[in-house]
Amino acid sequence: MRRLLALFVYLITGTFICPNPGISDMRSVVPLARGGAASPKSPHATIRMDSEQVIIRLKKKTYTVDALFHLFNTGETTTEWVGFPKQRYDMTKSMPGFPVESDFIRFDTWIDGTKIEVEEESNPESNPEPGIVNRILSAFNRVLFASGLGSLPPIKERWLVHHITFPGHTRTTIRTSYESHYSIQTERKAYYIIGTGRLWKDNIGKAVFIIDSLDVGGTNRIRVNFPVAPGPRLLGNNLLRFEIEDAQPRPDARLIIEVEEPATPQPRHGDILRTNPRKERQP
Repeated sequence: MRRLLALFVYLITGTFICPNPGISDMRSVVPLARGGAASPKSPHATIRMDSEQVIIRLKKKTYTVDALFHLFNTGETTTEWVGFPKQRYDMTKSMPGFPVESDFIRFDTWIDGTKIEVEEESNPESNPEPGIVNRILSAFNRVLFASGLGSLPPIKERWLVHHITFPGHTRTTIRTSYESHYSIQTERKAYYIIGTGRLWKDNIGKAVFIIDSLDVGGTNRIRVNFPVAPGPRLLGNNLLRFEIEDAQPRPDARLIIEVEEPATPQPRHGDILRTNPRKERQP
């Protein structure tokens, strides 16, 4: 009970005393959607993820993710629910009439080279019904955000789903490619959720992540938070490579990339323009 009371005090004081000054501009901003690793509906006994290869390209206004998942079925042929995470800000409840739904700009998927269609749905097993305390806090946060006092809208987790047949004792390759906006407001952050790949059999054999920062000015313009991986290798001025092996990431494990805003060029002394260059000087 004390922890709950402390949490409410923190929410009230931290939010009402320090409201977010940019929240009034939220309606004019296109919010992001976050993606990540392919996941079964529940822990799987026979299909393992041998490797995961992810290339993240940072563009000026958006970023793209191209991911390959090599899965091996150690058992007999089976058809399974496979989902790709789609975390987004729940604008519909927080801001009625918000003009843009938080979504990917595009999302494409292939199974062994054949393009497939996915359907959006929830996964009750990975998203259990929240308890009464969490429901109260979520409703409280929505009220604060809608009134312009909260910092961010609540996160809504959905899945892009396809039922995939995995032949027995065979490798199946899944590829996803998508594009998303950076995070809302003044921040420019890109996200990739690696924790959703934890439910396959055993650990993730090997995962390689390449971050291409050419379009945003190189690696000196980005900051990366990726606790599950050792320090990156620098491949030239524009590429970073992270590699992990035999990994069992936490459910909430994420790769977060913060991109610095481009510097605004300042006019040099000799470049300042006259306010009315055509006006002749009067005698």
